[in-house]
Amino acid sequence: MNEQDFISFLSVLGEEFCDTLSPIVGDEEVVPQDGYDVFYQTFKQEPSPTMLALLTETELEQLRTSCEEYLECEGITIAHMRSVVKQTLARWPAVMPSGTT
Repeated sequence: MNEQDFISFLSVLGEEFCDTLSPIVGDEEVVPQDGYDVFYQTFKQEPSPTMLALLTETELEQLRTSCEEYLECEGITIAHMRSVVKQTLARWPAVMPSGTT
């Protein structure tokens, strides 16, 4: 993914992160940059469509926990994390490596 595509992907991720979580944490409490920050803090790598597509239930739980801590808000669920991932991938599909399901 080139730099411009990466920036576009991050914009989509940030928008979906905010759209999903602002009803829980408040519109003024979450910004698109938070999506990147939470993913990077949790997994110590930049998010990508492939990374999102390959997240396990355990990793979604890690992401949920990090999100609650980062945003200082209880009540964020795995379903919220699944929604962020699903909606991001709907707009920016992953290109899966050969041999991956």
